[in-house]
Amino acid sequence: WDRAGCDESSTGIFLIGTSTGSVYKGNIVEGKEKYWKEIFSLNDSAQPICGLECEIFPATNKAASERRYLIIAATPTRYYEFIGGPTYDSLFAHYKAASAGGSACFIELPGDQDYTSLHFFRKPNARARSLAWLTGPGIYSGSLSFGSQNAGDSIIYDYKLIPYSCPRGEGGDARGSLSTPVSSLSSASPCAIGLLSTEFHWLVLFHDRLQVIEQLSEEVVWEKE
Repeated sequence: WDRAGCDESSTGIFLIGTSTGSVYKGNIVEGKEKYWKEIFSLNDSAQPICGLECEIFPATNKAASERRYLIIAATPTRYYEFIGGPTYDSLFAHYKAASAGGSACFIELPGDQDYTSLHFFRKPNARARSLAWLTGPGIYSGSLSFGSQNAGDSIIYDYKLIPYSCPRGEGGDARGSLSTPVSSLSSASPCAIGLLSTEFHWLVLFHDRLQVIEQLSEEVVWEKE
């Protein structure tokens, strides 16, 4: 959602990812669809876009035509970073011209799940400052640093992969520590089915339990079956 462009009668411009790897741009005014247009495709129908987040780079002294966006699209095994502007169309036009998105910065992690979840954390009326991505091996998290990046660059730093923990009493210490290396995880380690991010914690939903994980210690601080 373009949070700055919506009001009581209009959604403003919004982006939606599809199950076939496409990104659509839309707008709804007074309850009616104003337009609906495909503006980008990953050209891989086997990779559904399950998460999509957008943020505007900080304003500079340049003209409004220099507005830049960060858009991150997540599939079950990859996330892509898109940077550009001053509109969504011109941003994605660059990546379509560059070998169908070949210049997009992306991270790939193993997994056989067919879903994922992607979240930015931002305080009210503030710019996003971190992201969390649900993957097969665990929670991929990182901080966002907006600067002079351009297409093909990454704005994510201090990134790390936090392996999922076993339920308390099924391995690890009593605190449910998540310090186990990814390489030593059992192939039977369950994948989470839902993820939310707050300023200091992640809420991770499994089929049989809900865990709250402290970001600083990377430990489970609350669990409910």
